[in-house]
Amino acid sequence: MGTINVNRSGFNVKVEDSDHSTQIGTIYDNEVWCYDKADTSPGYAVIKFRNSAGQVVKGYMFMTGFSNLQSPYGDHSSSTTSLYDYSSSKNMTHDVFNVRHATTIYKPNASSSGITIPAGGQVAMRDSEAGDSGSSNPDWLLIRYYRTTATGTWNSIYAGTSNTDYHGFVPVGLAKGSTKSTISVYGSW
Repeated sequence: MGTINVNRSGFNVKVEDSDHSTQIGTIYDNEVWCYDKADTSPGYAVIKFRNSAGQVVKGYMFMTGFSNLQSPYGDHSSSTTSLYDYSSSKNMTHDVFNVRHATTIYKPNASSSGITIPAGGQVAMRDSEAGDSGSSNPDWLLIRYYRTTATGTWNSIYAGTSNTDYHGFVPVGLAKGSTKSTISVYGSW
């Protein structure tokens, strides 16, 4: 799995091509980016980010020496709530995120669940998952619950998939933006 992060380092960090010879972008302070996996070059990570042309692309970032560069998305939720966790059969704290642009929920196999959360809705992930994202889609946030309005009833992914999947994924919306005021699924930072 990957993780969705917010750059809280206080620095702008360059993103390079696969040869680590050319800068192809910058992760600005307070910008969202997605960790995919460690690169074979020591200290580098393979990431997904929004470039200056507004495209979501793969890049390579040198991670060493920056504290709070990889600040997990789960640490920046808009609120928390206690919800039943079907995979552990007990109530657990979930991090809540707001939905700015309508977004589709995807199953773990990346197929559509047929559920769309409208703008103004919310999604929730277990606090312990701290920004986990998809293996094939590191810019898709792992979620367990959703609701169509900020005051509506929470619906579990488990019930929404006829008790087949404990979790689903929603694209955080890097194609729309990578800052708190532009990204589709956002919290507080």
